[in-house]
Amino acid sequence: MFTVSLIICHHTKSTHFNILRTITSSAKMNIEFEMKKFNDKRQFTKALDLYDKYKHQSIITDRILVHALNACGQLGYVERGEIIHKKLSNDSLNNIYIQTSLIQFYMRCGRVNDAQCIFNESTSKTMVHYGSLMKGFKMNGMPEKAIDLFSKVTNPNEILLCLLFSSCAQVQTKKALEFGRKVWFQMPLINRKNKHILVATFDMFIKCGDISNAEKLFDMLEHVVIDYGQMMKCYNDHRLPMRTIDLYKKMKKEGIQPDKIIFVLLIDACAQIGIESRCRTIVKQIPSSMFNDLQFQTALIHMWGKVGFVKEAEQIFKQIDQPDPVAYTAMINSYGLNGLGYKAIELYYRMPVEMIVEKTHVCVLNACSHSGLVDEARFIFSTISMKNKWVYTAMVDCLSRLSLFDEAKELIEEFERHQSPCLPMYKSISHLLETLLIQD
Repeated sequence: MFTVSLIICHHTKSTHFNILRTITSSAKMNIEFEMKKFNDKRQFTKALDLYDKYKHQSIITDRILVHALNACGQLGYVERGEIIHKKLSNDSLNNIYIQTSLIQFYMRCGRVNDAQCIFNESTSKTMVHYGSLMKGFKMNGMPEKAIDLFSKVTNPNEILLCLLFSSCAQVQTKKALEFGRKVWFQMPLINRKNKHILVATFDMFIKCGDISNAEKLFDMLEHVVIDYGQMMKCYNDHRLPMRTIDLYKKMKKEGIQPDKIIFVLLIDACAQIGIESRCRTIVKQIPSSMFNDLQFQTALIHMWGKVGFVKEAEQIFKQIDQPDPVAYTAMINSYGLNGLGYKAIELYYRMPVEMIVEKTHVCVLNACSHSGLVDEARFIFSTISMKNKWVYTAMVDCLSRLSLFDEAKELIEEFERHQSPCLPMYKSISHLLETLLIQD
């Protein structure tokens, strides 16, 4: 009887333990699930509230800690994240997911050195470690370090390759382009067919101005509107407007519907070409709905100003109910380009003061320069409280055009009392001096 009772008692305790273990396991899973759900919905405060509710209990798992660190990083809660870090057990500190979560947390909070320490202390570095650190470097404006770190990786995966190419695109130096290009051409063919790698590499070539390779990759991509936009912008940035026009024709052949950005880039290309007939041909192809869009209207003002049709630019400007600083500046610039300095000045004074930006000052001073309105330029220049190198350069150009070289020289000296020498200022004077010497 005693033996039977003992067996029953043991069985009861065992059953009770199993039930508790099941309940505990279920609770852990529920907390993990709920915290992940909150983080996925960007409800990071709720995720941390849930963590705080159970943090002193034995049901906290490494996965729960990962979610808590993620929430701290997203919210920039440095102290809370550090407290979690300090309380981690040695086992947790050796967990790959905890290590990478700590790297990501510190990087999001701008604590790059702390993130690097975690990385350096990791004895078994995985692609996730490298990816977390590379992404952190990019996030903190250190893409060069991301590139250097990549060079230490053997057989990088898709994520690391994408991070490398986006880092090269961020740096935009010849050295970065050469390294990215070398990696691209040396990688296995299977990687070069990967859609994500293709897009990242295409973006690198575009941002770094490697038009030839960008075009080759463009032909390999499944074309969507954004790819056309990137390629067109690259052409426009490198003064190749006819290629933008040709690409637009190709886009129509493929039946891809252009969006507003495409039309704006197309108008910019027409402005660069500067041929009225081509401008009118393209404008006729644009849907009427676009003509009420402020960004598109501004592009049209710029185009008509560049082509020399100021009345068309004025007509569009008058149709804008509430012009923004860019629209005002485009119209002022259009007047200036066409020798209508007084109209540019008049619009400048009509413009709300809070809307005037650096480029507006430069455009109105250039308008004065092209129309020989030096007194007006002097007055406007004197009223500008924050003068940068471009404002000074515009004023120097205005003075130089009227052979007021001594005054221009004094202005350069004034600028250089507080700033480093600016080459464009000297170019303005030297170019005009050369012109005068040739005329003599």
